[in-house]
Amino acid sequence: MKFLEIFGTSHLKLKILELLADNPKTLSELSENLNKAKSTLSFQMKPLIDLGLIRKSRKGKNTYYETTELGIIVKDRIVELLKLKDVLMNAGDFFRNHDLFPIPKNLLNEIYMLRGCRVLVKDNPYELHPEWINIVKSSVWVYGLSSIYHRDFPELFKNLAKERDVKIILTEDIFNRVKRKYKEQLLEFLKYGKLFVCKNAKLAFIVAEKGFTLSLYDLDGTYDSLKVLICKTDEAVKWGLKLFEHYMAHSVDISRID
Repeated sequence: MKFLEIFGTSHLKLKILELLADNPKTLSELSENLNKAKSTLSFQMKPLIDLGLIRKSRKGKNTYYETTELGIIVKDRIVELLKLKDVLMNAGDFFRNHDLFPIPKNLLNEIYMLRGCRVLVKDNPYELHPEWINIVKSSVWVYGLSSIYHRDFPELFKNLAKERDVKIILTEDIFNRVKRKYKEQLLEFLKYGKLFVCKNAKLAFIVAEKGFTLSLYDLDGTYDSLKVLICKTDEAVKWGLKLFEHYMAHSVDISRID
Protein backbone atom coordinates (compact mmCIF):
# COMPACT_ATOMS: atom_id res chain seq x y z
CA MET A 1 0.00 0.00 0.00
CA LYS A 2 1.42 3.40 -1.00
CA PHE A 3 1.81 6.18 1.54
CA LEU A 4 -0.50 8.61 -0.30
CA GLU A 5 -3.22 6.01 -0.80
CA ILE A 6 -3.65 5.35 2.91
CA PHE A 7 -4.54 9.00 3.55
CA GLY A 8 -7.28 9.07 0.92
CA THR A 9 -9.65 12.03 1.15
CA SER A 10 -9.85 11.96 4.96
CA HIS A 11 -7.43 13.92 7.13
CA LEU A 12 -8.03 11.73 10.20
CA LYS A 13 -4.87 9.66 9.70
CA LEU A 14 -2.86 12.84 9.35
CA LYS A 15 -4.41 14.22 12.55
CA ILE A 16 -3.46 10.99 14.34
CA LEU A 17 0.16 11.30 13.16
CA GLU A 18 0.29 14.95 14.20
CA LEU A 19 -1.18 14.30 17.64
CA LEU A 20 1.05 11.32 18.37
CA ALA A 21 4.13 13.23 17.22
CA ASP A 22 3.82 15.52 20.26
CA ASN A 23 3.99 12.69 22.80
CA PRO A 24 2.80 9.07 23.16
CA LYS A 25 -0.87 8.54 24.00
CA THR A 26 -3.13 5.66 24.88
CA LEU A 27 -6.08 4.82 22.66
CA SER A 28 -8.40 6.37 25.25
CA GLU A 29 -6.41 9.63 25.29
CA LEU A 30 -6.36 9.70 21.50
CA SER A 31 -10.12 9.09 21.41
CA GLU A 32 -10.70 11.96 23.84
CA ASN A 33 -8.46 14.36 21.94
CA LEU A 34 -9.97 13.61 18.52
CA ASN A 35 -13.53 12.94 19.71
CA LYS A 36 -13.60 9.68 17.78
CA ALA A 37 -14.59 6.15 18.83
CA LYS A 38 -11.76 3.81 19.77
CA SER A 39 -12.88 1.34 17.10
CA THR A 40 -12.64 4.04 14.43
CA LEU A 41 -9.16 5.01 15.56
CA SER A 42 -7.96 1.41 15.71
CA PHE A 43 -9.12 0.90 12.13
CA GLN A 44 -7.41 4.12 10.98
CA MET A 45 -4.15 3.33 12.77
CA LYS A 46 -3.72 -0.24 11.52
CA PRO A 47 -2.19 0.70 8.12
CA LEU A 48 -0.07 3.36 9.82
CA ILE A 49 1.30 0.73 12.20
CA ASP A 50 1.84 -1.77 9.35
CA LEU A 51 3.88 0.82 7.42
CA GLY A 52 5.99 1.73 10.45
CA LEU A 53 4.56 5.23 10.81
CA ILE A 54 3.23 4.52 14.30
CA ARG A 55 4.64 2.18 16.94
CA LYS A 56 3.11 0.65 20.05
CA SER A 57 4.80 0.31 23.42
CA ARG A 58 3.72 -1.08 26.77
CA LYS A 59 4.05 0.88 30.00
CA GLY A 60 2.62 -1.07 32.90
CA LYS A 61 -0.92 -2.08 32.02
CA ASN A 62 -1.30 0.54 29.27
CA THR A 63 -0.49 0.45 25.58
CA TYR A 64 0.85 3.70 24.17
CA TYR A 65 1.07 4.83 20.55
CA GLU A 66 3.55 7.31 19.09
CA THR A 67 4.60 8.57 15.67
CA THR A 68 7.91 7.08 14.52
CA GLU A 69 10.76 9.03 12.93
CA LEU A 70 9.56 7.79 9.52
CA GLY A 71 6.02 8.79 10.45
CA ILE A 72 7.16 12.34 11.20
CA ILE A 73 8.84 12.57 7.79
CA VAL A 74 5.70 11.31 6.04
CA LYS A 75 3.49 13.63 8.13
CA ASP A 76 5.57 16.66 7.17
CA ARG A 77 5.51 15.77 3.46
CA ILE A 78 1.74 15.19 3.48
CA VAL A 79 1.22 18.54 5.21
CA GLU A 80 3.37 20.23 2.58
CA LEU A 81 1.40 18.53 -0.19
CA LEU A 82 -1.90 19.73 1.25
CA LYS A 83 -0.54 23.26 1.56
CA LEU A 84 0.71 23.12 -2.03
CA LYS A 85 -2.75 22.00 -3.16
CA ASP A 86 -4.20 25.10 -1.48
CA VAL A 87 -1.66 27.38 -3.18
CA LEU A 88 -2.39 25.88 -6.60
CA MET A 89 -6.14 26.18 -6.08
CA ASN A 90 -5.86 29.84 -5.09
CA ALA A 91 -2.99 31.00 -7.28
CA GLY A 92 -2.23 28.27 -9.81
CA ASP A 93 -2.95 30.50 -12.81
CA PHE A 94 -0.83 33.27 -11.31
CA PHE A 95 2.24 31.04 -11.14
CA ARG A 96 1.58 29.24 -14.43
CA ASN A 97 1.20 32.46 -16.42
CA HIS A 98 4.17 34.39 -15.05
CA ASP A 99 7.94 34.13 -15.29
CA LEU A 100 9.16 32.23 -12.21
CA PHE A 101 12.86 32.40 -13.08
CA PRO A 102 13.51 35.30 -10.61
CA ILE A 103 12.38 33.06 -7.73
CA PRO A 104 15.27 30.84 -6.51
CA LYS A 105 14.72 27.10 -6.97
CA ASN A 106 14.90 26.39 -3.25
CA LEU A 107 12.02 28.82 -2.65
CA LEU A 108 9.98 27.39 -5.52
CA ASN A 109 10.36 24.05 -3.72
CA GLU A 110 8.89 25.71 -0.62
CA ILE A 111 6.07 27.53 -2.38
CA TYR A 112 3.62 25.58 -0.21
CA MET A 113 4.53 28.14 2.49
CA LEU A 114 2.23 30.59 0.66
CA ARG A 115 -0.87 28.66 1.67
CA GLY A 116 -3.75 31.06 2.22
CA CYS A 117 -2.58 33.39 -0.55
CA ARG A 118 -4.98 35.27 -2.82
CA VAL A 119 -4.50 36.95 -6.16
CA LEU A 120 -5.99 40.42 -6.31
CA VAL A 121 -6.78 42.08 -9.64
CA LYS A 122 -6.62 45.86 -9.89
CA ASP A 123 -8.83 47.91 -12.19
CA ASN A 124 -6.24 50.65 -12.55
CA PRO A 125 -2.60 49.60 -13.09
CA TYR A 126 -1.35 52.90 -11.66
CA GLU A 127 -3.18 52.65 -8.33
CA LEU A 128 -1.76 50.84 -5.30
CA HIS A 129 -4.14 48.17 -4.03
CA PRO A 130 -5.76 49.07 -0.66
CA GLU A 131 -4.70 45.74 0.90
CA TRP A 132 -1.12 46.32 -0.26
CA ILE A 133 -1.19 49.76 1.35
CA ASN A 134 -2.69 48.38 4.56
CA ILE A 135 0.05 45.75 4.92
CA VAL A 136 2.76 48.35 4.42
CA LYS A 137 1.30 51.02 6.70
CA SER A 138 0.27 48.67 9.55
CA SER A 139 3.68 46.96 9.85
CA VAL A 140 6.51 48.05 12.13
CA TRP A 141 9.05 46.78 9.59
CA VAL A 142 8.86 46.73 5.80
CA TYR A 143 11.39 45.20 3.39
CA GLY A 144 10.97 45.06 -0.35
CA LEU A 145 12.34 44.99 -3.86
CA SER A 146 11.15 46.94 -6.86
CA SER A 147 12.11 46.57 -10.48
CA ILE A 148 9.36 48.94 -11.59
CA TYR A 149 8.81 52.66 -11.24
CA HIS A 150 5.77 54.06 -9.44
CA ARG A 151 5.28 57.77 -8.93
CA ASP A 152 3.99 57.31 -5.36
CA PHE A 153 6.89 55.19 -4.07
CA PRO A 154 9.50 57.90 -3.29
CA GLU A 155 7.18 59.92 -1.05
CA LEU A 156 5.50 56.85 0.47
CA PHE A 157 8.70 55.09 1.51
CA LYS A 158 10.36 58.32 2.63
CA ASN A 159 7.52 58.83 5.11
CA LEU A 160 7.40 55.18 6.15
CA ALA A 161 11.12 55.14 6.97
CA LYS A 162 10.70 57.92 9.53
CA GLU A 163 8.62 55.66 11.77
CA ARG A 164 9.48 52.11 10.71
CA ASP A 165 12.35 49.78 9.94
CA VAL A 166 12.43 50.06 6.13
CA LYS A 167 14.86 48.36 3.75
CA ILE A 168 14.40 48.69 0.01
CA ILE A 169 16.24 47.06 -2.89
CA LEU A 170 16.01 48.78 -6.28
CA THR A 171 17.30 47.59 -9.61
CA GLU A 172 20.00 49.80 -11.14
CA ASP A 173 17.74 51.40 -13.74
CA ILE A 174 15.01 52.20 -11.19
CA PHE A 175 17.57 53.59 -8.74
CA ASN A 176 19.02 55.89 -11.42
CA ARG A 177 15.56 57.04 -12.42
CA VAL A 178 14.54 57.82 -8.84
CA LYS A 179 17.86 59.58 -8.18
CA ARG A 180 17.32 61.72 -11.24
CA LYS A 181 13.67 62.64 -10.61
CA TYR A 182 13.33 62.44 -6.81
CA LYS A 183 16.77 63.15 -5.40
CA GLU A 184 15.41 65.21 -2.50
CA GLN A 185 13.07 62.42 -1.34
CA LEU A 186 15.84 59.87 -1.80
CA LEU A 187 18.25 61.87 0.38
CA GLU A 188 15.54 62.19 3.04
CA PHE A 189 14.85 58.45 2.90
CA LEU A 190 18.53 57.65 3.46
CA LYS A 191 18.43 59.52 6.79
CA TYR A 192 16.15 56.84 8.19
CA GLY A 193 15.88 53.84 5.87
CA LYS A 194 18.28 51.42 4.20
CA LEU A 195 18.70 51.34 0.42
CA PHE A 196 20.31 48.66 -1.71
CA VAL A 197 20.80 48.27 -5.44
CA CYS A 198 20.95 45.07 -7.45
CA LYS A 199 21.83 44.53 -11.11
CA ASN A 200 18.54 43.15 -12.33
CA ALA A 201 15.46 41.44 -10.91
CA LYS A 202 12.27 40.86 -12.84
CA LEU A 203 9.82 40.96 -9.94
CA ALA A 204 8.51 43.25 -7.22
CA PHE A 205 7.61 42.25 -3.67
CA ILE A 206 7.07 43.48 -0.16
CA VAL A 207 7.63 41.40 2.95
CA ALA A 208 6.47 43.06 6.13
CA GLU A 209 5.35 42.28 9.66
CA LYS A 210 1.73 41.97 8.50
CA GLY A 211 2.12 40.09 5.24
CA PHE A 212 3.77 39.38 1.92
CA THR A 213 2.93 40.68 -1.57
CA LEU A 214 4.35 39.60 -4.91
CA SER A 215 4.07 40.89 -8.47
CA LEU A 216 5.69 39.14 -11.44
CA TYR A 217 6.37 39.56 -15.13
CA ASP A 218 4.33 37.86 -17.83
CA LEU A 219 5.95 35.10 -19.87
CA ASP A 220 6.56 37.62 -22.67
CA GLY A 221 8.69 39.77 -20.33
CA THR A 222 6.05 42.44 -19.61
CA TYR A 223 5.49 43.49 -16.01
CA ASP A 224 1.97 42.56 -14.88
CA SER A 225 0.76 45.68 -13.11
CA LEU A 226 -2.79 44.41 -12.59
CA LYS A 227 -2.28 41.23 -10.54
CA VAL A 228 -0.72 41.02 -7.11
CA LEU A 229 -0.44 37.98 -4.87
CA ILE A 230 -1.05 38.68 -1.20
CA CYS A 231 -0.60 36.39 1.80
CA LYS A 232 -0.83 37.39 5.45
CA THR A 233 0.30 34.22 7.22
CA ASP A 234 3.44 33.96 9.36
CA GLU A 235 4.73 31.22 7.07
CA ALA A 236 4.36 33.46 4.00
CA VAL A 237 6.29 36.20 5.79
CA LYS A 238 9.10 33.71 6.48
CA TRP A 239 9.12 32.75 2.79
CA GLY A 240 9.24 36.42 1.81
CA LEU A 241 12.16 37.06 4.16
CA LYS A 242 14.09 34.25 2.48
CA LEU A 243 13.39 35.87 -0.89
CA PHE A 244 14.55 39.25 0.42
CA GLU A 245 17.74 37.74 1.86
CA HIS A 246 18.47 36.10 -1.49
CA TYR A 247 18.40 39.45 -3.28
CA MET A 248 20.17 41.24 -0.44
CA ALA A 249 23.11 38.88 -1.01
CA HIS A 250 23.32 40.18 -4.58
CA SER A 251 22.89 43.87 -3.78
CA VAL A 252 25.11 46.82 -2.93
CA ASP A 253 24.47 48.99 0.12
CA ILE A 254 23.81 52.64 -0.82
CA SER A 255 24.53 54.77 2.24
CA ARG A 256 24.92 58.06 0.35
CA ILE A 257 24.40 59.50 -3.12
CA ASP A 258 26.28 62.21 -4.95
